[in-house]
Amino acid sequence: MTEELAGFLYEHNASVMGKLDSLRPEVQDYLAGGEGAFEDIKTGLENLINRMNLGKIYDSDIFAYVMNIDKVLEGRCGNCEHMEEYIGCRGYAYSVGVNNGVDPFEALKMECKQCFKE
Repeated sequence: MTEELAGFLYEHNASVMGKLDSLRPEVQDYLAGGEGAFEDIKTGLENLINRMNLGKIYDSDIFAYVMNIDKVLEGRCGNCEHMEEYIGCRGYAYSVGVNNGVDPFEALKMECKQCFKE
């Protein structure tokens, strides 16, 4: 994500969802299926963050909610034996929920339908 695109999205109050599966570049590149994916994601996140007021985000209700999401997860995610290592894809649950008219706070705690631990 370029600085220009980050600025455009910020100015238009757009929601952006990204996914970073590993902080190890070689692992992220492998998982994303292409060399340089880690650096592209990192640059995009930096461009977005540079546009945002981090204090405002940190003090927001949604940030506090997400920091404690493990206490309100629903379905299989709520009682999963692997919760200490993985809590499902909150991005996927959020996207599916919001796209189906669910309140964002409710969508974040929904069961992840892409569970790979079955």
